[in-house]
Amino acid sequence: MSKAKSPQVSNADLRRQLDADVEKFLKSGKKIQQIPTGVSSQDYSKGRKHIVLGKSKAQAEAQQAQQAQAETPPAPAPDAKPEQPAKSDK
Repeated sequence: MSKAKSPQVSNADLRRQLDADVEKFLKSGKKIQQIPTGVSSQDYSKGRKHIVLGKSKAQAEAQQAQQAQAETPPAPAPDAKPEQPAKSDK
């Protein structure tokens, strides 16, 4: 089974079509807004949007350190009295 080839469109034809589309857009009363360089529509307050397939080595080590720190009970303050075991009523 052979794949049908699409007709070749020249760059000049594409440019003429784009110019016609822009002219039609402007004649309809709409305006083209120029966005300054560096402006993005991405909302960075919501975090990253791209896919991360794995953690970097530094991120993995930092997460392991946080987990180890969470599992270690805090050291008593130097002026605190040591805890006494609860007395049982036997």
